[in-house]
Amino acid sequence: SDAESIYNAAVAQFNRGSLATARTAFQQFLQAFPSHRLAPDAHFYLADILVQEDRIEDALDAFQEIPELFPTASKVPDAMYRSALLQIELGRNADARATLERVVNTYPGSGVATLARDKLREIR
Repeated sequence: SDAESIYNAAVAQFNRGSLATARTAFQQFLQAFPSHRLAPDAHFYLADILVQEDRIEDALDAFQEIPELFPTASKVPDAMYRSALLQIELGRNADARATLERVVNTYPGSGVATLARDKLREIR
């Protein structure tokens, strides 16, 4: 489909390190297909691009949007975990602890819950 070809092209640009081109393609994808099953992943990539551009506050906002926009998406625990890592980087350990506890308590079976538990022990 059109949606998947745009998405796949964006991922290819991301993997190639062409962040500006990838960002444009992910934004076009989300503009055209905001509720597509790959939309949460596209949002996740956009947030990751912001991290790579060292736009930490913007990246934090972008990761935090994912659970709000797509509460049932499989990317939610990962987005929350990445939010917590950015909160730590910004010196917001209390926020990070709350976010990590949400990951552990809400998604105990997710692969990222183990990482969240380890990170919680680190920052206590």
